[in-house]
Formats: sequence, structure tokens, C-alpha cells
Amino acid sequence: MTGKKNKNRKVLFVTASTQGGGAERMLFNIISSLDCHIEKKLVITSCDTPPQNRCIDYPTVSLRKKHALSSFGAIVRHINAFRPDYVFTTSSTIGYLLVLSKLFTSCAYKVIIRCAVSPSEIYDSGLKDRLLKQVIRLTYNWCDKIIAQTDYMKEDILKSYHVPVGKVITIRNIINTRFLDTESAYDRPAEFTEGQYKVVAAGALYSVKGFDLLIQAMTPLIEKDKTIRLYILGEERYEAGYKKYLQDLIDKNHMENYIYLLGYKSNPYPYLKNADLFVMSSRKEGFPNVVLEALYLKTPVVASNCVDFSRVIESGVNGYIVEKGNVLSLREGINRALSTTFDLDRLPIRNFDYNTLFV
Repeated sequence: MTGKKNKNRKVLFVTASTQGGGAERMLFNIISSLDCHIEKKLVITSCDTPPQNRCIDYPTVSLRKKHALSSFGAIVRHINAFRPDYVFTTSSTIGYLLVLSKLFTSCAYKVIIRCAVSPSEIYDSGLKDRLLKQVIRLTYNWCDKIIAQTDYMKEDILKSYHVPVGKVITIRNIINTRFLDTESAYDRPAEFTEGQYKVVAAGALYSVKGFDLLIQAMTPLIEKDKTIRLYILGEERYEAGYKKYLQDLIDKNHMENYIYLLGYKSNPYPYLKNADLFVMSSRKEGFPNVVLEALYLKTPVVASNCVDFSRVIESGVNGYIVEKGNVLSLREGINRALSTTFDLDRLPIRNFDYNTLFV
């Protein structure tokens, strides 16, 4: 006997970029986690192509549009041609377009949007961002499901977008363990030498990530112990001059031989795996994938409480949670980590099964 419930599900994934940070990485983690009976297709609105270090065994299309809005007509055409059961995105600039596309498509499907950042913590750089936030608030009521990364984010979505409570579910970020095992297996980074205590941080260089706080927190610790090194991975984004500000801060404190801005790394995982400590110093975050990735790679984490890490980090077991925006608290957490023997096998990382979402 055949019927709709027995046919293979079809999911169309839509993204504005494949070259960004956590949201883009999470999209590929989700796609890779799905069983083969789910038919998948990826539409990229920009000129980007899928990352070369990912196994792509499904059709992909680059629309080569400069702005997501200008891709609306093409998105509608791909939906009509593919006739998916679900359309999924991790991009706020795409989510509202998928909701509006229902008015112009000839097939029935559900729209699922995974929020990358809590609404109240979206980086606001001007009128365009404020307008987008209003458009999202008006359109998200019409999507079928919204995924929050934490319970705090769920409450923020409900409060900010006024959507029905039943539409918002909490799903913690997942990691692609096979991908991490492969990418982290490369040789130890050339910057690392024996006898160092290696602290690593990673992310786009702008003030939200709190790297200025981290440099201030680390400087007195390095002055006491010259074997400590801090390596910050990432390129400047959103705030022109922030990288220079960080370098000036390093130079001012005579830390140029101990604190390094290494720039963008296409494969950061050997750095995470070979580090003695990973630090997440952000003032605001969604739910940073890199914290889960570091823990999976058996590197303890000191993280600010800008995210609810209570179910992920246990003090003294796999890291420490510190007060966001507080240099002294950050310094104390790192200082405690320096002398702690962690038990990273005690709290294994468990992934949500996304196959259960597309049924």
C-alpha cells in the first residue's frame, strides 16, 4: 500500500551565503545529518558555492544575486519546479521571503526557519536592519515552525515577533562529528610550539565578540606566566577599524609576542583540537557552534553567559561560565582553567535527530 506518509520527503534548503559563520555551518550540519530517503536540494541566492571540504551529494544552485530580495522570483520558480514538502533556512534575510513565496507558488509546503540570533540581540547597524526586523515580525506569524537554539531565545522570539507559542520549538545546535574528525586530523598548527599553554578564540572581528575584553583579561595572566599564548582566529566584519583597535591594544600592552590575530582560517579545527583552552568572550550570541565543536574535540571552554550554557558546560568538568562583558570575571575563569584538570568525557555532546522534523 502506498500513500503520502510513505513517500520520500523533499526538503528545499535556501541560504543567502555559504561562506559566513555559525548559521551557514549549521545549515550544512543539518543537511548532512539527514537520511538518504529525504530528497534534498540547496538554493544559494548569492554567487557562493558549497564549501569544498563538505560532502555534497545533492543538487545545488547558485542564483548569483547581489541581494537576497532580488532572488525572490527565482526562489519561487525553484519551489514550483522542485515541489518540496518543506522549505528550510537558517538565514533571517531569507526567512521572510520563503513565507511570502507561499502566495506565488502552486504547491503546498511548510516553511521552517531556524533563528541564528535572538531578536533582541540582532546587530543593528542602521535603518535597513530596523526595517528588516519589522518585516520579520510581520511575516513570521505565517511560517509553520520557528527553531530557537535555547529556551531564552524561544521566549525572546515569542515576545519580539508575537508568534503563537506552538510554532516555536527549541533545538540545540548539532555538530557534524564525522566532519570534525576529518578536519581536525591535520597536523598541529605551525604557530603552536611545545611548552606553550595555548588559548584559542574564534569569530568575526567586531565588538559583539568581545575580543577586546579577552585581550584585557589575558594580559595580566600572560605577564605572570610567559608560556601562555592567545590565538584569535577571524577577520574583521561589520565594524571598520576594530581589528586595528585590537592590534593597538596588543601593542600598547607589549603583548605582540604573546597574543596573535591570525585572520580567517578555512579550517579552524586543528587549532581547536590542539588548544589547551577555548574562550568564548562574546557580549551577545545565538548559540555558538564553536563551543560545542571545541568540547567535542576534548578542549575545555571558558564562555560568557550571554548564552544559557547550563546544560552544556559544568564548572570544573569541561569548563567555566563567566559573566558577560566583565573583564575580571573572564580573567578569573581563564585563571581557574589554567590549574584545572578537566573530565571532558563526562558530558558527551548529543545531537538532535533532524529526520524527525521532516515527517
